[in-house]
Amino acid sequence: MGKFFSHIFAKAKAISHILSRNVLMAALTASEEAEYDSTTICANCKRSFMDDNQKTRHHNHVTGKYLFPACNSCNSSFKLHKCRITTSQNNLTKVVGCNDGDGDDRRGGGGDDDEWTYLVPIVFQNLSSYDGHFVLQFFRKEYTEYTTGTKA
Repeated sequence: MGKFFSHIFAKAKAISHILSRNVLMAALTASEEAEYDSTTICANCKRSFMDDNQKTRHHNHVTGKYLFPACNSCNSSFKLHKCRITTSQNNLTKVVGCNDGDGDDRRGGGGDDDEWTYLVPIVFQNLSSYDGHFVLQFFRKEYTEYTTGTKA
């Protein structure tokens, strides 16, 4: 099971590396620009654009591809959140602080060697089966421990 968890954490790190790309949005095609200009409601929440919740060009930050017109609230909620993780001397990984999606928030404790990374959710199916017993038996609390980073 140790190899399984090492593999999962390695894959999560690789995915986080991909997600950390921040490609500028490509220029809109004429049809995309026309769609954007004519849209009066958010493609996600279906609410009208307002002065206090303006229209934005939602795009994929990994590819730079324009996706759809979104209100500022929805566009902000689509941001992925990063957390600061640290690995202890006995090779345990834990979350020591998270940001609010802008990537620049340094809340949470930890040292200079800590790494900001995207947390990748993992979903198990049929965890009530016998195999689920092994996964949970070897899953350590430290993998999910959240600390505020305050030191006594």
